[in-house]
Amino acid sequence: MRKSLIIITLLLSSFNILARCGSYGLTAFPSNDIVSINSNFILQGYAQSQGIIDSLNIKYPIYLISENQKIGLTVVEINVGMYSVKQVVLRPSSSLQPNTTYELRIDNLPDFHEGPLSKYDEIDFKRKDAKWTTNSTLDNIAPQFTKLPKFKENVYREKGCGPDMYSIFKLKSDDIEGSLVKVELREIIRRDTITHTYFLRPKDNSELRVGRRMCSGEFTYERKYKYQIRFSLFDYSGNTTGQWTEWVKHEPYEK
Repeated sequence: MRKSLIIITLLLSSFNILARCGSYGLTAFPSNDIVSINSNFILQGYAQSQGIIDSLNIKYPIYLISENQKIGLTVVEINVGMYSVKQVVLRPSSSLQPNTTYELRIDNLPDFHEGPLSKYDEIDFKRKDAKWTTNSTLDNIAPQFTKLPKFKENVYREKGCGPDMYSIFKLKSDDIEGSLVKVELREIIRRDTITHTYFLRPKDNSELRVGRRMCSGEFTYERKYKYQIRFSLFDYSGNTTGQWTEWVKHEPYEK
């Protein structure tokens, strides 16, 4: 009897952990409220919602809507994370009007996606409706690194259903508000090399975390593999110099 109670308790604990992780989610970016009139957008799908990313504009029309405009969004690039996440870069099919508020919409979403789409406010640490207001700026200036990414430390913390495991890189760019870092991680398995790609957002224009959290992650690591990493700088308007940093050895388990 006691053994049965222990097993039931462990099962309930596991279910509670999984519930905290959740089984779906869509998050839109940029997280700030003001965008240029030629801004692109990023949508990230978590767990079950990854399938929605694959079927945008096929099964799920995606668009921006304002008081007097409906603008379709074109899929530019899809990047598959290594642990239960996937992102898509989206470009408006026609010009955005200045000083106009747009809301992101997706038609035909499954019933479990209730309510409006959201973005994550990285300053207030809360979710907000996926809305943006344009300024009158046409942004065509490619951002530049003023301090190239440099490894600082590895972080590993055990959590309920998986660890937080990431590497911190220090960096700086001349685009304080809207920079994105495209990260390529080479996973070297025997004689084969697999390259994983994902856009990450620097924290406070000074720190980049490359890895995973308890429930999901853009990148994850295994001790039996070797890794190399490199970086390229973009912004939400798609501007980039096209330059990459050199490939460098990456040791995510070293302290």
